[in-house]
Amino acid sequence: MRCAVVIPLYNHSRYIAAALESVLSQTRKPDRILVVDDGSTDNGAEVVRGFADRGVELVVQENAGAHSTLNRAVDMVENADTVAILNSDDTFEPQRLELTLAFLEKENRRDVVVTGLQLMDPDGQPLPPAHPKRRWSELVWTQASDDLAGWLGVANFAKTTSNIVARRDYLLMHPFRDYRFVHDWFFLIQSAIENRLGVIPGFLLRYRTHPHNTIKTSGEDAVRAEVIRMACDLIAALSPLLDASADARRAYTSHLRNLMANDSDFRAEVFLAVLAQHAPRGVELDVAQFPELSEPASKELKQRVAAKSENAQLAETLETFTHSRWTKLGRKFGFLPREK
Repeated sequence: MRCAVVIPLYNHSRYIAAALESVLSQTRKPDRILVVDDGSTDNGAEVVRGFADRGVELVVQENAGAHSTLNRAVDMVENADTVAILNSDDTFEPQRLELTLAFLEKENRRDVVVTGLQLMDPDGQPLPPAHPKRRWSELVWTQASDDLAGWLGVANFAKTTSNIVARRDYLLMHPFRDYRFVHDWFFLIQSAIENRLGVIPGFLLRYRTHPHNTIKTSGEDAVRAEVIRMACDLIAALSPLLDASADARRAYTSHLRNLMANDSDFRAEVFLAVLAQHAPRGVELDVAQFPELSEPASKELKQRVAAKSENAQLAETLETFTHSRWTKLGRKFGFLPREK
């Protein structure tokens, strides 16, 4: 399995050398390393040229945006079977390629894999345990679930495109969309609903936080608007699959339920308003198309009510037993412990 590492570079002259060293230090060496400089205005390209004798290739282009740069890089590595993405301010742990490629070789039904990660500061040091960003990331990973679409509704636990290792064919069929903030999240949600995503929980990536992270460069309203756009685009992209597959509908429902309940950047009322604006009128439901309609209704609420009733009945029985004449006689003659 031939693997290419692609690195989109934009104004990260301070960090790109560390990123490249982390790739060159892999226990499983990549077959190709391609850096695409997306119109940087610093000297990052010159830093990359210093690695030419170690097999690092460089392409310089006019600024086109992260999603376009990634798609071009994937298209350029023609001989690769798999592609590992690394943003120019992040770093790989030494066994990242070895373990992710082994996963894809073993798991034939998975086309994408992500891993656990650690957050670091601008100087490459791990964020302290009390740092809010580290605490949030660790909290998100405590919600780990085999239901990956649902987990991605809680939050984007993979965090970044740097966490994506995927078969090149899948990347070509699912190019990154023209989002500024959430092109990685959209890609991962789609792969999870298609049941093509896998997770290695071990820490194999370092994600650098600094004042110039893309998501920090615009206001919260812009991020929230893009999340709504993403949610609408996702329905459109998945429409044929959602029509055809009850399993996909279950996965998407789990994702949407958690998204509406958890993500601070998602505004359900705006999402519903947008759907209403574009919803067709006079829908006629083809019952035969949806086997879920014949399935028993959810018993979750009934089970909760029954459990509550059972607990109340048990408490009443215990109360009756505790104050009965026979219990009092048993305590008096030492057959039962005395009340404290």
